[in-house]
Amino acid sequence: SRLRSSSSGGLDFRSTHFSELIEAVGMSVIFTDLYGTITSVNQATCQMYGYESPELIGKHISLLYTEGTPLETYRMLEARKKKGENWEAILTRRRKDGTQISAWLAVCYIYDQDGNLVASVGISRDISGVQAREEKLRYLAELVEEASLSIIAADEFGNISSKIGRAHV
Repeated sequence: SRLRSSSSGGLDFRSTHFSELIEAVGMSVIFTDLYGTITSVNQATCQMYGYESPELIGKHISLLYTEGTPLETYRMLEARKKKGENWEAILTRRRKDGTQISAWLAVCYIYDQDGNLVASVGISRDISGVQAREEKLRYLAELVEEASLSIIAADEFGNISSKIGRAHV
């Protein structure tokens, strides 16, 4: 399904209800025009990326890109935009202080009443902590599997409820 702009041809960012909704999302929300210029951000965006709103408005979205993302990725995303296909991905993004974060990002396109593409909205969330915890769990699981030790969980009656490793019981 396609998002539509207001009947006046543009999104009314000044609408109290609209602004409250965007702030309540709790994730970064960035609106851009057809050329990738940032036109609106919420407070969660400022917190996630370390910028104040005026530092982002009017700047190109590439301000948040990193050199580590392959050019082919951006070409693929641009092709999806031309087809009008919404997308989501996990990409590395750059904060104002230069640090990099992993972000889950979903992008939807906004069309006017005549079906012309007029803007896009990206919703993102910093998942760096989640990825770090997953990597640590994978590492610990590998250590247990490779070790000659095992971890066995038993209830108060001595019944084994689970085991990790090579224990033979």
